[in-house]
Amino acid sequence: VLFRSRISDRDTSDGLAAIAMSRQWALDDLSPGQRSVVLVLDGLEVMGNVGTAVRSAQASGADAVLLTNRRVRLTHPRLIHASMAASLTMPMVDCTVDDAATWLAARDYQVVHADTDAPASYKAIAYQDRVALVLGSERYGIHPDWSAQAHDAVSIPMSGGVDSLNVANAATILLFEIASRHRPADFGAPDQG
Repeated sequence: VLFRSRISDRDTSDGLAAIAMSRQWALDDLSPGQRSVVLVLDGLEVMGNVGTAVRSAQASGADAVLLTNRRVRLTHPRLIHASMAASLTMPMVDCTVDDAATWLAARDYQVVHADTDAPASYKAIAYQDRVALVLGSERYGIHPDWSAQAHDAVSIPMSGGVDSLNVANAATILLFEIASRHRPADFGAPDQG
């Protein structure tokens, strides 16, 4: 049996190929400012969701993406395509829950979990200057190891018989809500302190 490997997820060629070494980020490489948002993707399994979430993180001005309980290959063409190459420039750190939680606590991050069962709407809480937004696996949600790390849990109110959103869509909504609170002038919103 002949096995043919491809670096593209398309059947046709764009006529260009390159081989490059991607930067490997570590927690110590990150230097957050006074206002900072870090997206934590815990156990996500769908490459397109990770790529889209990374793209939204970069578009909203987040500082980094931490991947805990990682289940995807960061160099997969679908992930890179879904991120529209943001995965090549956004600092992404593959780390354990303990290492991520320790790093966040040492830098006074408010850890906010996205949870469909949380009683608080994402609009109803105050976001501190430094926020770590944790989203969990499409199938299993946030790993229990994150439970002790949460300061807040938020949900996105639903209607129309829908009880949850795609994790990348949820990340986008939450990231832009935090960004609009941190930088109201960039979003045409009145300053909320």
